[in-house]
Amino acid sequence: MEQLVEEIRRLAAEFALDYARHDQKFEFPGAEIQKLKSIGALKAPVPKKFGGLGMAPTELIRCIKILAEGNPSVAQIFFVHCLDLVIATEFATAEQLEWLMRAVVDNNCFVGQATAERHSKTHYAFETVFTPVNGGVKVRGRKFFTTGSGAADVFLIFGAQYDGGIGAAIAQRGDKGLELIDDWKAMGQRGTTSGTVVLNDLFIPSERVFPKFQFADQGPQSLMGPYLQLGFTAIYTGIAGGALRAGIEYVRTKTRAYPESGVSSASDDRYIQREVGMMRAQLSAADSLLDRAARRLEEAFAMRGKAGDTEMKRCRAEASVAVAEAKIIATEAALRIGQDIFQLCGARSALYEEDMDRFWRDARTLTVHDPKDYRAMLIGQYVLLDKFPAAGFRS
Repeated sequence: MEQLVEEIRRLAAEFALDYARHDQKFEFPGAEIQKLKSIGALKAPVPKKFGGLGMAPTELIRCIKILAEGNPSVAQIFFVHCLDLVIATEFATAEQLEWLMRAVVDNNCFVGQATAERHSKTHYAFETVFTPVNGGVKVRGRKFFTTGSGAADVFLIFGAQYDGGIGAAIAQRGDKGLELIDDWKAMGQRGTTSGTVVLNDLFIPSERVFPKFQFADQGPQSLMGPYLQLGFTAIYTGIAGGALRAGIEYVRTKTRAYPESGVSSASDDRYIQREVGMMRAQLSAADSLLDRAARRLEEAFAMRGKAGDTEMKRCRAEASVAVAEAKIIATEAALRIGQDIFQLCGARSALYEEDMDRFWRDARTLTVHDPKDYRAMLIGQYVLLDKFPAAGFRS
């Protein structure tokens, strides 16, 4: 297990070298994805009983953070793969879960997701429709923010069922009626291929349609919400670390000493030293809270099936609060460091060719997915009112 972590660390250092080029050209990091596959990283979240590595949440979160230090787009794609396997574990039948896990282990399949829609009234009021037909369902709709569609071999597809519920099913790349459009043009996370997926009467056989699915009221045993939040937190923390590392390297190799500093090297400027110290302190705080939250979540996973609902509610609540605390600090660290490295690096770092703004743009793009105010409110309600977070997809 530790060997895989070290391999991911080595690859992340490589990925960092091409991160700016991919960002400037809106390029999908295809070579990076293939290298992740080649070291067996896709098997990391798969339980050992299916032939996977059964990597614990603490280790998976560490891997996501390390990847984000190199290229946050790669980290997000990998995280979606891990999250989808957790979702399948919650809602797929035993046969469906066996099929999906074996696809990852035996065929090195990347699992993607087609959930968000651009024009629906709420996040989960899907315009995509699942219509029952002989032998399965036909799916018709249009998805937006389909992170990692360029990498995915298998997709989890979500939509509205004929009976008013939410439908979920597994589609495969190449299925007739599944069209991938590479139209992702955003401020940040440009390499995630989070573009459009068109579902044009896509037929999905019954054996790949989940018997049930819901985003809210999942019950105290479900840990998808804090797992989702922690994965994003790991990416934010990784972005902060990558930004600080790039800023330090820039100061050491390119920044000229300010005329009034009285020193010949920018690294000797006390104001720059102070700023680096403040940024490092923020990063360390985010790192520590991330590790703490990952341990709390891992403890909650270990309690599943052993604790009763009352005990599990408290365990889940404490994990969710720990994750929320970490996410608030990681959000602030990523945005502040991504913004303030320019104070270290000087005016030349603002040139387009330097692409030093990529860290802030990636952090800002990801952090608007879920405002930190809602994480703070969750903590406040728990501390003031002893109110447990809702057992949903986001908390």
